[in-house]
Amino acid sequence: MDLILWLQLKILREDLVNSTITTYPLEDCLRHNVQELSKEFNCYDLKFFLPLFSHILAPEQQIRTYVFIRSGALSLTVLGLGCQDKEVRQAASHVLARLHFHLEGRQVGKDNMLWIRFVEALCKGAANLPNFKLNTFSAIFFARMALILTNPKHIMFSPLSLYLTAKQDLDLSTIPELYTLLFSSEVNFADHRKFILKILRDGMRTDKDFLDFLRSMAYKLFSELYSSCVSDADFQVIRLLHYRK
Repeated sequence: MDLILWLQLKILREDLVNSTITTYPLEDCLRHNVQELSKEFNCYDLKFFLPLFSHILAPEQQIRTYVFIRSGALSLTVLGLGCQDKEVRQAASHVLARLHFHLEGRQVGKDNMLWIRFVEALCKGAANLPNFKLNTFSAIFFARMALILTNPKHIMFSPLSLYLTAKQDLDLSTIPELYTLLFSSEVNFADHRKFILKILRDGMRTDKDFLDFLRSMAYKLFSELYSSCVSDADFQVIRLLHYRK
C-alpha cells in the first residue's frame, strides 16, 4: 500500500468513528451535507468515505487489510448497510466485496480467517433481508464488533468472536445476541449486559426501530431484567439515558 493511501486511512480518528456509529443519521442521510454531519452529528460522511474506501481497496492495490480494518474503515462500511439510502448500501456492499477479495488473496495472518468469516457472515445475513438493509440495531452491533475484534484483549472479544464463529448462519433481522448478552452467566456478565444495552439505547431512533425492538422480544426481556434482582446501577443509568434521548 503506497504512502498516500496509508495517510488517507490515518485521517480516521477513533473518537469520530465511534461517534459516527452512534449518531450517523441512517434514516435520512441524503438530506445532510458534509458540513451538517460534522457540526450537527459530529460524524464522518459515509457518502464521501465509502468511494474512498473502494479506491483504496481496488484489486490492483497492495493493501494491508489489517491497516484498513484497524483504522475503523470497516466499521464505517458496515454502518453503511443500515442506511436508508440505497446508493450508500450499494457502496458499502462494494467495499465489502473488495475487502473480501484482498482477505482471500492474503492467505497469511492468524486473524485472516476471522475477518473472512466476518465479511461472509455479514453479507450472507444481509442478503436474506429486504433490500440488503440491516436494521439499526444490527448495523451498530456489527460496526462496534468490527472495532472490538481488532483487540483480543477487549472484554467483549471472546463473546463476539464466539457468536461469529459458532453459528453457520446469522439472523440479522432482529437484535443480535440479545438474550445471550443480556442474561449472560459469564464472569464478565456486567460488561456483556452493558454492551447490549448500549446497542438498544443507541439503536432506538425511529418508529421502525421501535417495531424491531418489540418484534425481538427486547421489551419483555428489558422489563424482566429491570424488575429482577440482577438489575445493577449501570443498567439503571443506561435506562435513564435512553429515556432522555
